[in-house]
Amino acid sequence: MRTSLFAAVFVLAVISSALAQPLRLGGTSCETPPVLHCPEANCAGDVVTNGGPAVESKTGRNYFLDYPCDLKQGEKVTFILALHGGGSYGNWQRHYFPIVDYKDKYRLVIATPFSPRRVWGPEDDEYLQNIVTAVVSELGAQNVKGLWLVGHSQGGMTSNRIVRTDFFKSKVDGWLSLSGGRLGGNPGRGDFSNLFRGAPAGGRGALPAGLPPTPTELPDSAFSFIYESGQREADDKGIPETSQWAAKLGCGARRQTAEIVDTKPGYVYDRTRQDPPTPAWGLLPRPGKAVVYEYSSCAQQRVVADVVRLDKGHTEGLEPKVTEALVKMMVAAPGGKMRASQSASRASSAPCTSATEACTEWVALAGGPARSLIYRTRPLDQRNDNVRRALIMVHGTNRNADHYFTTATAAAFLAGALDDSVVISPRIASAAGSCHDVLAPNEVSWSCTGDSWRSGGAAVSHPNLTSFEFIDEILRKLANKNVFPNLRAIVVAGHSAGGQVVARYQMANRVHETLGVPVSYVVANPSSYAWPDATRPLASDDGAPDAAKKAWETEEVHAKFSYGPFDASGCANYNKWPAGLTERTGGYTAQMTDEQLKKQLVSRPTTFLFGQVDTLPLGGFDSSCPAMAQGATRRSRGEAYVKYVNEKYGAKHAVQIVSECGHNDRCVYTTDKVLPVIFPR
Repeated sequence: MRTSLFAAVFVLAVISSALAQPLRLGGTSCETPPVLHCPEANCAGDVVTNGGPAVESKTGRNYFLDYPCDLKQGEKVTFILALHGGGSYGNWQRHYFPIVDYKDKYRLVIATPFSPRRVWGPEDDEYLQNIVTAVVSELGAQNVKGLWLVGHSQGGMTSNRIVRTDFFKSKVDGWLSLSGGRLGGNPGRGDFSNLFRGAPAGGRGALPAGLPPTPTELPDSAFSFIYESGQREADDKGIPETSQWAAKLGCGARRQTAEIVDTKPGYVYDRTRQDPPTPAWGLLPRPGKAVVYEYSSCAQQRVVADVVRLDKGHTEGLEPKVTEALVKMMVAAPGGKMRASQSASRASSAPCTSATEACTEWVALAGGPARSLIYRTRPLDQRNDNVRRALIMVHGTNRNADHYFTTATAAAFLAGALDDSVVISPRIASAAGSCHDVLAPNEVSWSCTGDSWRSGGAAVSHPNLTSFEFIDEILRKLANKNVFPNLRAIVVAGHSAGGQVVARYQMANRVHETLGVPVSYVVANPSSYAWPDATRPLASDDGAPDAAKKAWETEEVHAKFSYGPFDASGCANYNKWPAGLTERTGGYTAQMTDEQLKKQLVSRPTTFLFGQVDTLPLGGFDSSCPAMAQGATRRSRGEAYVKYVNEKYGAKHAVQIVSECGHNDRCVYTTDKVLPVIFPR
C-alpha cells in the first residue's frame, strides 16, 4: 500500500512539474526582449527583412511567433495572425503595430508571417491556415479565448478575403484593419499626389496586377471589427459616422469614447518616400494623438470601433499608447469561436458508415445540373485536416453501391483506418436496356450495354458525359488541398464488374498525373480485360480449361501460360473495345491512341486480387466469346493477363491470390493481406 501511494504521489508530482514548465511554441525559443526586435530607431535592413525563426513545416516557410516566455500549459490566450502590407515584410509589421511589446501583459500569442512576393494572394492561404492549425494544436483550442486577424494595408484587404473562407469564418472572433479597408463604408481617399508624381502607371506605390479583388459585400459570419487609420489617409470628410457592419450587428450610434495622447513615437516609417514627403503616405515617427469612436450596444457585446490617429499617414508606425488601446479592445471583445469550432469539428469528425441517405452526396458533372450519387464516410466539400487516405470502391454488375459501401467501411474498420480516411462508393446508375434503376431528378443514366459504364461509355441521358468522367470528378474533389490538405494516398478499387471499371480506368484516365496526390489501383475478380494487343492465352498448361477449373486447389499464382494468335473465325469482335483496343469510336477513350493506353497501363501502380476459388461460372460470369477468348475462368483470365502485361510490356503489377475466397467482394476486401493494399500507410 505504501509503495502504491508513493508511486501515485510521484506520478502526480511529475505531472505537476510538467504542467508548470513554460510552453515553447513552434519549436522556437522565447527571449526577452523578443528576437530580432529593433531599438527605438535605426532598425537595420537585414533585421527588417528577416522572415523569422519559426518554420511552417508543410510549406517550409518562415514566420515570427511571439508569446509570453512564462506561458503555461492550459493558460488562456488571445491569438493574433498579423499580416504585413503590400511591399512590406513580416518583421516590419511587428514594429509597425508593436503588439509584441504587450504580449506578456495581455497574454498574447502573435504569429507574423511573410509573403515572399511581399503581397498576399490565394497561393498563401495554405501557409496561413497551417500556421493557425499548428499553433492552435500546441495551445489547445479550448485555451484560445479569441482569434484575431490583424492586417495593414494589403494585409487588411487579405484579411477581408480570408475571413470569408471556410477555414477562417468559423474561427475568427475579430478583425483589426490597419488602413486595410473598412467594413460598412470606406472614407474618401486623402491626397497621395506627391507619392505618385512623375511615376509611371503601375509604378511606385502600386500593387501587382492579378491580385484577388477586395470583396465589397458584407461577410456572412459575425465578428468584432476595429478600423484604424491615419487622419491624413482620408479626405476632409473623414471616416463616416455610420457603418453598415455596425447596423448588421445591431449596434447603436457611434460615440467618442477616448482621446489618447502619445508622447513617444512609433518604431518605423517608410524612409524611402520622404523626398518629397507625402503626409497621406506618412512622415517621420513622432508623438501624436488618437481619437477612439465606438458603436454602442452591439449584439453579443461585439466591438465595432473606428480609431483615427490625428495628423498621421499610412506608414507611420503606431505609437505605444494607441497600440495598447487597440489591444485592450481586442482582448475585451467576446471570443470562443476557435473552441466552438473544435467542438463542432469533433462532433462531425465521426465517419458516416451506414448505407443510408445520411451518408450520401451528389456529385455535379460538367457543372450541373447533371449529377450522380456517392456514398461517403465524410463530405467532399468540407475541410478535413485529419484525412490522409481515400478509398473509392466501385460496385459490381448490380450497381449496388450501398452494399459495396458497407464492404469498404467494414474494411476500413478492420484496418483501423476509419478515423483518417474517407471511403467512397459511387452509384453508377442506369435505367437503360436491361438495367432498371430508379433515378432521381437530373441523375445521370449510364449506358448498360456495349461500351457501357464498365468501360467509360457515354451516358444514355447525357451523351456528352462518360462514366469515367464521374470518377475523374471524384478524384479531383479528393485532391482539392483546400478540403483535404493532408491527403497522402488515393486508392481506386473495384470487384467483378467494378474490377472491370478499375482495370480500364487505370489505363485510360487523364487525371492520374495531374492530381498532386499518389493514386493506385486495385482490381479484383473481373470477368474480362482490355487486352493491349491481339494476342490471347492458349488453351494449354495452366490455360487449359480443366486446369483453370482446378486452380482453386492452390493459393499459388499460376504462371504456366503460353500466348499466340487467336482464331477469330468464330468470334470476330474478340479484340474490340472493351475486350481489346480496336474500334474505340465513342466514350472516354475515343480520342486516345493505343500507345497512350499501353503506356498508362504499364506505368500506373496496380494490384490484382483473385479469389482462390473463383473458378466457377457464377455471379454474372461473362461467357461471351470475347471474354472466353481470355480464358476459361475469372482467375485464369486474370493470372494470364497480368503475366502477359508484366513480361511483354515491362509492367510491375502485383498479384495476390486471396485465400479461400470465391467471387465475393466482402471476403476479398476484408482479408488481412488485402487491407494494407487498400489503406496504405
